[in-house]
Amino acid sequence: MCECKKENPQSLQGAFMRLLHRYTEVNFGRLKDMGVHPGQLPFLNIISHKEGISQRELAECLHVKPPTVAVTVKRLEKADVIYRRPDPNDMRISRIYLTEKGIRISAQIEVVIQENEKVLTAGFSEEELELARHFFTRMIQNLNVLSGGKEELPLEGVRSPEKDKEAWSCETRKGGRA
Repeated sequence: MCECKKENPQSLQGAFMRLLHRYTEVNFGRLKDMGVHPGQLPFLNIISHKEGISQRELAECLHVKPPTVAVTVKRLEKADVIYRRPDPNDMRISRIYLTEKGIRISAQIEVVIQENEKVLTAGFSEEELELARHFFTRMIQNLNVLSGGKEELPLEGVRSPEKDKEAWSCETRKGGRA
């Protein structure tokens, strides 16, 4: 712990921030070798499960502003991870797809995520993991209320991403890879 600031050892928020910082720090090197920044993971995850998604839909799924999506999409496109095609029904809309390189990277990322899940949850019982999922879901809902957002995930019956990918991502587009 840093000597310059005394942290409250009872602070759940402080513990969560340390976990998030450490998670990002550990994965930054692993992902850098693939040419991906940790902040791009959610974008690639959604695109890989919902190919043909529009930038607007991507912004809605990720709960970020459209300019954030535009910058990330440009970077991923420049890195030859994704490409855009006009929507055949509405030429004002661009649909986003993974390139061959993007498909390979997404598969590698999936392996990293599964390895992370094993490391993060080592030593926890299934009951403890379900309780943690429940607590995280409630915290998300609490933050959504603070920001004027709506509750997205159910409190009861919280499922893990492995067991129900649809509950953790946006609806699958027709023709997309689910």
